Amino acid sequence: MTDPARLAHAGRLLLGDEWQRPLARALEIDDRLVRRWVAGERPIPDWVWPALGMLARERLAGARHDLAALERLAAET
Repeated sequence: MTDPARLAHAGRLLLGDEWQRPLARALEIDDRLVRRWVAGERPIPDWVWPALGMLARERLAGARHDLAALERLAAET
C-alpha cells in the first residue's frame, strides 16, 4: 500500500468518509496539506504516522468506554 493510500485508509477508519478536514484539525495543520499528501503532490512527513497511532489509541479507548457502558445498560434491562 502506498503512503497516500495508507493515509486515506487510516483517515477513513478513524474519522469516516469525510476524514481529510477533521484529520487536519486533529493534526493542527491546513487541510490543503492533507489533500496534497493524498494526491501524492507532497511527501507525508514521518511525524504523521505516530500521530495517527495516537489518534487510533484515543479512539480505541473511547470505543472501549462506550462498549463498557453498553454492556452495563444491557445487563440492567
